[in-house]
Amino acid sequence: MTKVLGHSPEAEALARYWWQLVEVNRPRLPDPSNPDFVLPGMTVILPPVTP
Repeated sequence: MTKVLGHSPEAEALARYWWQLVEVNRPRLPDPSNPDFVLPGMTVILPPVTP
Protein backbone atom coordinates (compact mmCIF):
# COMPACT_ATOMS: atom_id res chain seq x y z
CA MET A 1 0.00 0.00 0.00
CA THR A 2 1.22 3.51 -0.74
CA LYS A 3 2.33 5.57 2.21
CA VAL A 4 0.58 8.89 2.77
CA LEU A 5 1.97 11.38 5.27
CA GLY A 6 4.69 8.88 6.18
CA HIS A 7 2.47 5.89 6.96
CA SER A 8 0.02 3.53 5.30
CA PRO A 9 -3.56 4.74 5.70
CA GLU A 10 -6.07 2.67 7.66
CA ALA A 11 -9.21 1.35 5.97
CA GLU A 12 -11.38 3.81 7.91
CA ALA A 13 -9.28 6.77 6.75
CA LEU A 14 -9.46 5.54 3.14
CA ALA A 15 -13.25 5.20 3.35
CA ARG A 16 -13.57 8.69 4.84
CA TYR A 17 -11.39 10.16 2.06
CA TRP A 18 -13.34 8.28 -0.63
CA TRP A 19 -16.61 9.84 0.55
CA GLN A 20 -15.00 13.28 0.68
CA LEU A 21 -13.83 12.73 -2.89
CA VAL A 22 -17.33 11.70 -3.98
CA GLU A 23 -19.03 14.66 -2.27
CA VAL A 24 -16.62 17.25 -3.68
CA ASN A 25 -17.11 15.88 -7.20
CA ARG A 26 -20.80 14.88 -7.07
CA PRO A 27 -21.94 18.00 -9.02
CA ARG A 28 -19.51 17.08 -11.85
CA LEU A 29 -20.67 13.46 -12.20
CA PRO A 30 -22.85 12.50 -15.18
CA ASP A 31 -25.19 10.74 -12.70
CA PRO A 32 -24.74 12.31 -9.25
CA SER A 33 -26.59 9.40 -7.63
CA ASN A 34 -24.00 6.92 -8.98
CA PRO A 35 -20.44 7.86 -7.92
CA ASP A 36 -19.08 4.74 -9.66
CA PHE A 37 -20.05 6.15 -13.07
CA VAL A 38 -17.00 8.13 -14.18
CA LEU A 39 -16.25 8.80 -17.82
CA PRO A 40 -12.81 8.80 -19.46
CA GLY A 41 -11.38 12.29 -19.67
CA MET A 42 -13.29 13.62 -16.65
CA THR A 43 -11.38 15.86 -14.31
CA VAL A 44 -11.93 15.38 -10.60
CA ILE A 45 -11.05 17.57 -7.64
CA LEU A 46 -8.90 15.91 -4.99
CA PRO A 47 -9.67 17.08 -1.46
CA PRO A 48 -6.64 17.77 0.73
CA VAL A 49 -5.29 14.86 2.74
CA THR A 50 -5.53 15.55 6.46
CA PRO A 51 -3.18 13.95 8.99
